[in-house]
Amino acid sequence: MIERPPNRRPPSIETMNDTLNTRLARYVEWLGSSSPEFFAAYQAFVERLKSGDFASRGPQIGDDFPSFMLPDQDGRLISLESVLGTRPLVLSFNRGHWCGLCRIELDALNQAVPDIEAAGGGLVAIIPEPQKMARKLRAENALSFPVLSDMDLAFAASLDLVVYMGEELRELYLSDGIDVGAYQLTDGWFLPTPATFVIGTDGRVLARHVEPDFRRRMEVTDILQALGKTP
Repeated sequence: MIERPPNRRPPSIETMNDTLNTRLARYVEWLGSSSPEFFAAYQAFVERLKSGDFASRGPQIGDDFPSFMLPDQDGRLISLESVLGTRPLVLSFNRGHWCGLCRIELDALNQAVPDIEAAGGGLVAIIPEPQKMARKLRAENALSFPVLSDMDLAFAASLDLVVYMGEELRELYLSDGIDVGAYQLTDGWFLPTPATFVIGTDGRVLARHVEPDFRRRMEVTDILQALGKTP
């Protein structure tokens, strides 16, 4: 199986001090050894996504980031403008509360909150699941930043950041007790492309990470470097 509940993740990865992508790579290696069929399905999924033009997906550097208004884990409506305020924003799109890769990324971001705030920035995550799942994800991982709900993947779709997982992954997930459609309250089996944007106080994109291989994420050092360039 490729995604597992947090209590079944290898503890060594939880306590690693390596870079985010090193932690993710070791997690994928462990998952591959525990389930070759899942590893092969992920490889095929990434190869399929690589055939698309991911470089053009989502707002580009220098673009105005589209406004949004989404509920957080407590049901409060949060807009881009209200979060930006007088400080830049780090915005992270994730696949859901069930995704081990996303939990590792969010843990790394959570550890980096003091550095992000010291650089003058704020941090928000978005998942395609209802409020109760956002609250669950935030509580189980002791996240200190808001987790917003993008129901029906409407906002991610408007940015061209949605992909269909395919029948092979769907069947493998279901056989492992992971019902993505039920978590999202839909039957579509679509996922957001994990993506990170650093947005300046003027609403323009300072840096971005959008690529077909969802097993890689934007490094914290790159986020901090982008925030350091903020006027």
